[in-house]
Amino acid sequence: GMLLSLSPTPARALVRIRYRPSAGAATIDVFDGLGRRVGGVEEAVADGEAEWAVPAGLAPGVYTVRLRTATAEDTGSVVIVR
Repeated sequence: GMLLSLSPTPARALVRIRYRPSAGAATIDVFDGLGRRVGGVEEAVADGEAEWAVPAGLAPGVYTVRLRTATAEDTGSVVIVR
């Protein structure tokens, strides 16, 4: 898929997201286990790398990272710990 890696995992403060570069900008959203959006990358760049700052107070658990471009979508998981 387009989503190449999420690191580190488990993560505490910052998740590095690597993805296959595309012609257009990417939108990156992060969801909790109940499907609620808990954050994302507001200014995703098209060079294939982005960072997501884990919000303070976010409960430990498994979160889904969704990457979308104009033509495709991919998802991955990251574990957040405190």
